[in-house]
Amino acid sequence: RGDQRSGLPDVLLDGVSFAGEARGIILRASNSTVAGLDIRRFGFGQSGGTSTGIAVDGMTGFGDNNTIEENYLLLNTGTGNVVGAIDIIGATDGNQFLNNRVEASNADGIRFDDAVRTGNVIIGNYVSQSGDDGMRLYGDDLTVSGNTVRLSQRLTASACGIELKAVTNS
Repeated sequence: RGDQRSGLPDVLLDGVSFAGEARGIILRASNSTVAGLDIRRFGFGQSGGTSTGIAVDGMTGFGDNNTIEENYLLLNTGTGNVVGAIDIIGATDGNQFLNNRVEASNADGIRFDDAVRTGNVIIGNYVSQSGDDGMRLYGDDLTVSGNTVRLSQRLTASACGIELKAVTNS
């Protein structure tokens, strides 16, 4: 039954013991679901790097049609990172990011890198206290609805709640 913390997922992945680069989950597959996890402190306290809570990696030719939902991510990524607590890398199409809670990331909360992608859905997520952008979105045919983004720019004055970069047909 897990740790039975009221209101939080029962499965906890804690990266506090990793001294270097670390990712809670790196998904290099298609048609998978990552749901109901508590992922925290991957890269927390580091300067720079690519540590993240969840990475969906399309660099391998996979990373499509996945569902990332109802996860709780806290204190992921170090300061000055170019990643997000949820990081989307490479050509990743048709993924759904639903009802996740991302808090106190030292970089972006949810971040899409600069790759061509289509048909991703970002709905009902709560992103709070990001060090940089709450969300950084990139791609074609994105669906973005019902998200709450608040208190971004904790560490970067040029950051914003939601950054749109090369977003089309959305």
